[in-house]
Amino acid sequence: MKKKITMRLDPNSISKAINELKDYREEFKKRVRLFMERLTEAGAMTAKLELVDLGAIATAELLNSIEHEVMYTDGGNKGVIFSNCKWACFVEFGTGVMGEGSPHPSLPWAYDINNHGEAGWTYFDENEGRFRWTKGMPSRPFMFNTARELERIAPEIAKGVFQSR
Repeated sequence: MKKKITMRLDPNSISKAINELKDYREEFKKRVRLFMERLTEAGAMTAKLELVDLGAIATAELLNSIEHEVMYTDGGNKGVIFSNCKWACFVEFGTGVMGEGSPHPSLPWAYDINNHGEAGWTYFDENEGRFRWTKGMPSRPFMFNTARELERIAPEIAKGVFQSR
C-alpha cells in the first residue's frame, strides 16, 4: 500500500497533497478493517480446529459457539474471538486433579477447589439427562493455541492486505 505524494510549494499543489493524504488515510482505515476481519475469521476457524484436534467435542455445543467480531470505534479497532458456551473455560483450563496434572500453559487456575482429590465428584449431565462421575478433565487450551497460531499467521495476513493494490 505504498503511495508517493509529491507537491510543490504553491497553494494548489499543497491542497492536492492534503486531499491525497486524506484519501490515503481512508484507504488505510479500510485495509486495517479488512485485516481485522480476516484475522478474527482465521482465529474462529483455528479455535474450532483446535477443539477437534484436542478431542474436546463431546457435543457440538462448544464447537458451534465459537464466534468472531470486529468492533470499529474512533479510538481504534478491536477484534474478538469468543465462545458463549458456559463451560468453555473448563475445557480451556481443565478441572479437578486431572486438570492439575496437565495445567494450562499460561495462566494460573484453581484446580480441585473443593478438594475432591482422587475420589472425584458426581454431577448432572444436562446433555445426557443423567448423573456422571469424574475426577475432572485435563486442560485443552484451544484458545491459547489459537492465540499462538494467530501470532504466527498475522504477518502473512497483513502482507496480503496491505501489499495488494
